[in-house]
Amino acid sequence: WEIRSEIPVGSIVDDNQIRGTAYDGENYWFAGRGENAPMIYVLNSELELINQFEQPGNSRRGIRDLAWDGELFWGSGDGEVIGFNSDGEVLSQWEGPFNPNSFIAWDNERDLLWICSTLSNIVACDRNGELQISINQNSHRIYGLAYRQDDPDDCPLYVLHKKQEMGFSSMSKVNVETGEFIFIRDFTESGGMDLDGAFITQDYDR
Repeated sequence: WEIRSEIPVGSIVDDNQIRGTAYDGENYWFAGRGENAPMIYVLNSELELINQFEQPGNSRRGIRDLAWDGELFWGSGDGEVIGFNSDGEVLSQWEGPFNPNSFIAWDNERDLLWICSTLSNIVACDRNGELQISINQNSHRIYGLAYRQDDPDDCPLYVLHKKQEMGFSSMSKVNVETGEFIFIRDFTESGGMDLDGAFITQDYDR
């Protein structure tokens, strides 16, 4: 869990509220609050801003977390879950299980979206919004979801959460068959990092 690289996204795009992030194998995608409306920002491998557009949907607070399924980006800032392409065109939209549906990750093994809010259970829905699986969140305050297909402990769903007494971020991973949580990392060791969103990819490694 050593830091390999850092990108000063807020400075590059002039937005101090960067939240969700995803990597499509070529470019970095970020969800931010924007100056007048929530925005999507796209940076290339040289960390140059190559595109930006208003976030789809009607959430005034904007998307909290981003997921990428190889075709569409998924996110939500309210009761609607939205799937949109690289041009920002909405190709799928449905009422999610929570309001807001803050955090989201794509499960490429089951073709499901894992979704939760800060205090909800974690559920998996198909591309049409039909509920398939539910996992107890075990009293975690959740601030991000990510999926790692090749997890060595068969716990591919990663959960970014915060300890109530500390306020700093920690990471656990979950066996989606049994619902068992395994603690991984307490980021207080890194000077008390307060993280807000997570994404895991096998397509990027310096």
